[in-house]
Amino acid sequence: MLTAAAIDAAEFDGLLATLGPFEPAPHLAVGVSGGADSLALTLLLDEWVRARGGMVHAFTVDHALRDASAAEAAQVGAWLGARGIAHTVLPWTGPKPATGLMEAARDARRDLLTRACRERGLLHLCLGHHQDDQAETVLLRLAKGSGVDGLGGMAPLTETPHVRLLRPLLDQPKDRLRATCVRFGQKVIEDPSNFDPRFARPRLRAVAEALGEEGLGAAALCATAARARAAAAALAAATSQLLARRVTIGTDGVYLNRGDWLDEPVELRLRALAAVLARTGGRTPAPKREKLASLDRSLAEPAFPGATLGGSRISPAGSDGVIFLPELGRAAEPRPLTAVAGAVVSGFRNII
Repeated sequence: MLTAAAIDAAEFDGLLATLGPFEPAPHLAVGVSGGADSLALTLLLDEWVRARGGMVHAFTVDHALRDASAAEAAQVGAWLGARGIAHTVLPWTGPKPATGLMEAARDARRDLLTRACRERGLLHLCLGHHQDDQAETVLLRLAKGSGVDGLGGMAPLTETPHVRLLRPLLDQPKDRLRATCVRFGQKVIEDPSNFDPRFARPRLRAVAEALGEEGLGAAALCATAARARAAAAALAAATSQLLARRVTIGTDGVYLNRGDWLDEPVELRLRALAAVLARTGGRTPAPKREKLASLDRSLAEPAFPGATLGGSRISPAGSDGVIFLPELGRAAEPRPLTAVAGAVVSGFRNII
């Protein structure tokens, strides 16, 4: 029996208010799989936009990893169509990898959803990640040794070059989303891969109760994630200040003043290097922390010999400077430093 309270229109209005602004008649996209989380979000969004003269366009990615996936996507379309909600199935075609399947599926889902939004001129893509998803993300990143950026988990709002990613239900327990589907009289589809012990997240779900008894429940982990995001934002701001002191952008490259380089905090030095490399090399993700640390140590040497990293050539320039240039044959479109000042090393990144 459900004991959690459903999310009503007034509460959802408050959740979305923190992620605005929106157009006078919002046209929102939402990724919907057919599970309780994404269906609850879709129905709440539809209720919200209709009150404002807008509309929702729902997208279901069919990964074609199970025989029933096409029929399930069609069922979602039928359910939403009966409610007057626009729906499109986005198939993941082509060969599937033998290893890293879940990560590849996630990347494909993100790319397909982003492309669909761009093609239709939709600026806001809403995703149904909830409190339990966030807790699992934090635990997975903790196991990989992530720093504050990784432990920040998923952000409620992520600005990308093409679309705003919104996660309005990130602090809500999954039980409330199930109760919300009941409020709307909406059936749901259970994806069997959510219970497949071959994958890390289902294994974490299987021990969730034990973790909660040890003080590692979803709410506590989400609170930790929020504090980590605040710390990461402070570090990004401090990195921007370091870049303003140390970096000059020229027509031929990015010049870094390395005089008294070791006087800067090491964490800020590594982040600044990641940002400059992203500017000149144009690669993501940033180089691994150990490679950034190696470059950092080299820059402190009086006779810096030069180096290559992240698609960039780094060469001495004057007595206290170095210049970052794209590697020959790998020139990338320059990215403004203001857009990459918060760039972080591999393992720290927020994942969509």
